[in-house]
Amino acid sequence: MLFIMEPKELSKRDTHLFHIVPTLLVFIAFMSVTLWSSYAARKDLNKEKAQLTTQVVQSTQQAVTERFAIYEEVLRAGVGLFNSSDYVNRDEWRRFSNTFELQKHYPGIQGLGYVELFSKSDRLSGQARIQSQGLPDFTIKPEGDRELYSSIVYLEPQEGRNLRALGYDMLTNPTRKAAMDEARDTNSAILSERVQLIQDEDQPNEPGLLMFLPVYNTAMPIKTVEERRQALLGYVYAPFRARDFFGDIHKVVSTSNPAINYQVFDGSNTEASKLLYENPNFAKIHQQLGSDIISHFRINNRDLTFVYRIPADSISRSVRNRPSGTLFGGFLFSTILAGLVLVLLISRTRALAYAETQEVQQAKDDLLSLASHQLRTPATGVKQYVGMLSQGYAGKLNKVQQSLIDKAYQSNERQLGIIDEILHVARIDTGRISLKLESVNLSLLLKDIGNEQRPNFKQREQKFRLHLPHKNVMIQSDPQYLRMVLENLLSNASKYTENKGRVDVRLRIEDDSAVIKIQDNGVGIAKDKQHMLFQKFSRIHNELTRQTEGSGIGLYIAREIVTLHGGNIEVESDANQGSTFTIVLPKKINQRNNLYNRGE
Repeated sequence: MLFIMEPKELSKRDTHLFHIVPTLLVFIAFMSVTLWSSYAARKDLNKEKAQLTTQVVQSTQQAVTERFAIYEEVLRAGVGLFNSSDYVNRDEWRRFSNTFELQKHYPGIQGLGYVELFSKSDRLSGQARIQSQGLPDFTIKPEGDRELYSSIVYLEPQEGRNLRALGYDMLTNPTRKAAMDEARDTNSAILSERVQLIQDEDQPNEPGLLMFLPVYNTAMPIKTVEERRQALLGYVYAPFRARDFFGDIHKVVSTSNPAINYQVFDGSNTEASKLLYENPNFAKIHQQLGSDIISHFRINNRDLTFVYRIPADSISRSVRNRPSGTLFGGFLFSTILAGLVLVLLISRTRALAYAETQEVQQAKDDLLSLASHQLRTPATGVKQYVGMLSQGYAGKLNKVQQSLIDKAYQSNERQLGIIDEILHVARIDTGRISLKLESVNLSLLLKDIGNEQRPNFKQREQKFRLHLPHKNVMIQSDPQYLRMVLENLLSNASKYTENKGRVDVRLRIEDDSAVIKIQDNGVGIAKDKQHMLFQKFSRIHNELTRQTEGSGIGLYIAREIVTLHGGNIEVESDANQGSTFTIVLPKKINQRNNLYNRGE
């Protein structure tokens, strides 16, 4: 916004208002945009947090629901076996259980068993029957005089630790009895509370769960609770090691979502005595995304409580820092721009005070030229002053001050880079790039660029290798612009390659041309997206795009500069297969084509 007024009509107060009001308006306008952008960034961050949290909770609970549903179907198949047979003997139960290959297909399950009920009068005869089936030492335990006994009579695989459980009377344990009674009365599969499995009685810190499904006498009605109690014959059941069961679920769901880290508690609280499972990385997460997330979940009439802890790096640092970075960078930019406006206004006032009409018009043109071509000046000044502060010229900074200064410096560097790139694009589009050709040792240039960027590769633990011919390769080019091309391609290779990846640069001579290949094993570029590579202001989205910053014009500039040198640039790539950029440059440019000075 420019004001044209005669200085003699302005009082000193008016002059100050003329300077200050527009400056404040510019500052307020850009700070308003900054605050809105920071708010939007914060809103996006919170939205991403919420989406990630919802995804973590839903994927875990869905996996648990599906797994228990599958195991319930196994128990129902066992009940079906009893309902379809007058008597299921041990061999039939073994063959039935073996068809499921429990250890292979049902992680966490310790076996598939049958609990039979015996009245006080039937206890000895029942015990003798089981002994006659090849278990001479079988007894119902613990001993004691009771009106009703239950006994684990079948448990497959019938080996190892499972042998300890044969004969055990489930009704003698209040936790098991509560689950069995609920299953009996509701005719449904019921999970017990946290128990110590008989198989793991020598491991007191190994929590377990039991699932019961009742078996009724099919000749009797079971519509009411009392009828079910009268018709009950026993239970098909499955014991679970909680660590194995939930551990396998964690292994499955964390494959697609590494942010999943959780504890599982029995019931609706998080008492240590109720802990069922904690994945190994849970306690190691010190920097997390917000506080622990507690989610209550009901499955098979049991309440489970999940406590989730999501690492902070589940969302990229750039997204997490964007609200504060936007606020600080916007404040800095608004201040610089307002200062520039103030300088322009003061300069214009002085020009109007001492120049004729024609001179004022010339001053206006000069000011417009300054505004369009000298944007780098205040940003460069800020860089120098911020750099001096960072290096301690104004005194030692504390950690918070140093962090803010570092962010300001990085923000200013990005601003300078974008200004430079846009100016290069403007020169290219108007045909005003002028190449200053000289003889360039391409081998030494690649070594120099490689040495400059080695710290970046080292920081990301990437392997960088430079393959050069024995003899130096000399070409005719503009070293400044050629360096710009090679630095951009090498930087991109590092940015879009995962940590501990590999980047190789090869130089060779083919006929009268120098060939440079920059190859990485990074995320690659899908075939249907490669047409966007060399377009202005276009970026191809991939898994690393959010972790990197860019204006989308680097490759456009690179191609134009290579073309001005009479060469060409090509890419070979595919998604998740890495990328290879090939630059072919003539050793000597044909000056008659005016490629080195287009538009001049």
